[in-house]
Amino acid sequence: MRKHTFIRAIIGMLPIGILAALIFLDEKQSGNSGMAINTPLFLAFITLMLFGIFMVIEMVRFFVLGRTKYAVANLGVITCIGAFFILASYLDHLVN
Repeated sequence: MRKHTFIRAIIGMLPIGILAALIFLDEKQSGNSGMAINTPLFLAFITLMLFGIFMVIEMVRFFVLGRTKYAVANLGVITCIGAFFILASYLDHLVN
């Protein structure tokens, strides 16, 4: 179970790391005068959303199969990743 939780936490932290790097790097916008979409930010957000959807589906599957420890571990990972996303968004608000 530790391996299960650790792998999912690492995969979930990759988009958070990209978001945090984008906050503290010098280049803030892409495109012409900030009019285009910030591609790395968009990809990190989409990856985070897809990972969250996958985790929720897997959590429901684990509950149905009776593997509640894995389901609760997924819930903990989702909660931690969500807290880190809120923290990264708050830091982005403070910096910009």
